Amino acid sequence: MAVNKWRARAVLAGPAQAAGRPGAVYTMTNSPTGNAIQAYARAGDGSLTPAGTYPTGGDGGTLDSGHSIAVSAGGRVVVAVNAGSNSVSAFAATPRGLRLIGTASSGGTDPDSVTIAGDGLVYVLNAGSKTIAGFWLGDRGLRAIPGSTQPLGSGAMVP
Repeated sequence: MAVNKWRARAVLAGPAQAAGRPGAVYTMTNSPTGNAIQAYARAGDGSLTPAGTYPTGGDGGTLDSGHSIAVSAGGRVVVAVNAGSNSVSAFAATPRGLRLIGTASSGGTDPDSVTIAGDGLVYVLNAGSKTIAGFWLGDRGLRAIPGSTQPLGSGAMVP
């Protein structure tokens, strides 16, 4: 069975806001000609209403991970990889929707997976270069943590 490598990803946010509504849902277009986050407001009955599309400043590409978009535990930050442009983008979740904080190099090639530790640390898995890289996340965007880009273990066949 063929696997669609360009499929969109979805992630639920707890107390995040999308168009002023708690409990936003975010998906990623993963388009190779301009990646974007799509936000949906979630009603109490679970129904979704489109709440905006927000360009990441990067391009989508082949993904083999279900973790290519992440929402911080407090729901205030959304981070997504841009596999086609070897970058990662961070957004602030506000009552008016998402606001791009910044896009930075992923520290390797083919970023595939991202996670957020608290609201201040981001880690990106680069499948192509088989590395992991860390970033500080602040009001001015993502800043690489010196010395944080490390190779995966020697036995890692697939990140």
